[in-house]
Amino acid sequence: MIEELEEETYQIIELLKNEESKRNIAVAGKLLVKITHAIDENHAKLQQLININKASPSAYLQLYQGIR
Repeated sequence: MIEELEEETYQIIELLKNEESKRNIAVAGKLLVKITHAIDENHAKLQQLININKASPSAYLQLYQGIR
């Protein structure tokens, strides 16, 4: 997911460098919204893991081992 977000960020930069047309700015805006949503989603998942760890470190360890 990080590679996808990085690629989209570079797309935004290229769109804005090439021409400052309304279409490019609109596409760049949509990509920025998508990136923002992905960051928010990852933040929520991270917060859940932090809360699990605070409530029960052993449950967190089991969850972590299950992910790996």
